[in-house]
Amino acid sequence: MIRRLCSIALTILLGACLTGGALAAEQLVSTGNQLPRAAVTATLEGGRDGIALLESRTRVKVGFLEGGAVKSWNALSGSEGAVGIASDETGLLFVVLHLEGELWLKEYRGGVADGDALHLDTPGAYRGVAGVAAGSGIIWVTFKDPAAVLLFAYDGEYLSGITKGNEILKSPLGVALGGDGTGYVTDPMGPSLLRISNNGELEVAYDLGDTGITRPTGVAVDEWGYVWVTDGISGRVARLEYYESGWDLFWPGNRKYKDPVHLHYDAAFGKGILLVEGRSGAVRWLEEYVK
Repeated sequence: MIRRLCSIALTILLGACLTGGALAAEQLVSTGNQLPRAAVTATLEGGRDGIALLESRTRVKVGFLEGGAVKSWNALSGSEGAVGIASDETGLLFVVLHLEGELWLKEYRGGVADGDALHLDTPGAYRGVAGVAAGSGIIWVTFKDPAAVLLFAYDGEYLSGITKGNEILKSPLGVALGGDGTGYVTDPMGPSLLRISNNGELEVAYDLGDTGITRPTGVAVDEWGYVWVTDGISGRVARLEYYESGWDLFWPGNRKYKDPVHLHYDAAFGKGILLVEGRSGAVRWLEEYVK
């Protein structure tokens, strides 16, 4: 009986913590999506909180958040050819497009395209956009062929980055930004987690080989600076903290997600961390994250 009461009290306590801004741990945003690759929070029409979802790397759909979930989706106008999405701390939505062999960047303000798509001025031929992040006026894009992490201004101008030829960079995938603009990139072929300065210089490469993470995929950075990483093999989520002397890694739960491919911290509205399951087609709020 005592154990049961303690369990109930703990459940109530966790629920109270979550209602301060984060959402219920088990709450699904949406299910039945077709090969979802990424999901981000963004400000949509009428200034309402919403979510943009990239399906199959060619289609973006958006939906309003109602009680933490999306009940209906609509295609995002002008997003044909999408290969990546991101949103920044103000709720602006960015879509990277691949059109006629070139990469373009389209900005959506309040769910409406803010002008024409701008050309991404890549320093050479880069194909296979793997991940996109946005913040502090900079767009981060990871590429598969050749392996690279490139930084662009919001107008598409190339700024800096880790370009082809870097021996440490093997197959960059997810990318997320901390509050100070520092970038974190997962590399499943390492397996490793890279910490990159906001001027595009590699600071630390963390070898994840002995941590239990065998295929790092999604990555997010919360308001405290904790770095969350999904493991595509085990389906678990790890939380990491960076120190000048190294990293601390913690497994906050035992839940196994179905092919977790993407994480996104909601810096604009503070609702939590989104997790995308590629295999099940579900988008959900990360259970392990408690605000």
